Amino acid sequence: MANELETSIRNAAQKIVKAIEDAGEMKVETYYVEVKPPEAGAAEPQPVLAASTTVEWDGDSKTTIPMRQNAAGGFEVDTALLELHQRNVAVATEYRTRLLNSLVNILQPRGKVA
Repeated sequence: MANELETSIRNAAQKIVKAIEDAGEMKVETYYVEVKPPEAGAAEPQPVLAASTTVEWDGDSKTTIPMRQNAAGGFEVDTALLELHQRNVAVATEYRTRLLNSLVNILQPRGKVA
């Protein structure tokens, strides 16, 4: 019985350590695929990276945004893909915040019950 409890505690601790390590960097990638009518024997369309954001533990971040060439030969932001990516980043940030708050609550010492 004691060995099972120790094993369960050890496994839980390993999962917490892994979650903390994973929280050190948040990476969000948004892909697109070109939708075409199916052709006999054609391969599945391969996803293409459209935008990515990486946020480090210390707050450093790196974002690649989707651009396209316009008729004048310049570049413009693909706003639809960028908005979708920004929503994905917001959801990931909210999830990360909830996860970190949960970990803090788990790791905080509890007061003694009288």
